[in-house]
Amino acid sequence: MNYDASVFKEKANRKARIICLIFSILLSANYGTDTGNGLYPTQNYIIFLILWWLPVIIGEILLRVKGCATDIYKHVLIVGYDIFYTFVFCTTASPIAFTYILPVMSLLVLYKNQKFMIGCGIANTLSGIFSAISAM
Repeated sequence: MNYDASVFKEKANRKARIICLIFSILLSANYGTDTGNGLYPTQNYIIFLILWWLPVIIGEILLRVKGCATDIYKHVLIVGYDIFYTFVFCTTASPIAFTYILPVMSLLVLYKNQKFMIGCGIANTLSGIFSAISAM
């Protein structure tokens, strides 16, 4: 049995796409409900939607243009997610906001790349530190 890296990347990207779409719907609905209940201002919800959906849309375009085996897709999702996560962490009053990291963790596991996982972990830790400092 031969290992084909492009087949692995394509499968990982397809799974990541599905996970992102599911979490996009769930997080948008959750934050929207919180906004409707007065927990966040409407402009925060609009920023939230832009920061979350823009990388998803860019990633979708990238997959269609470059093909599903492109290595760039995971970076678009992760960088976009880190920007989104930092925004949420800095603007939320929710005690469960830390759980928004779970989608990115499920994405990291798909790619089975230790260096990539460590880099993302460092970026997420910096997001947490930044939000803690900005809350002071």
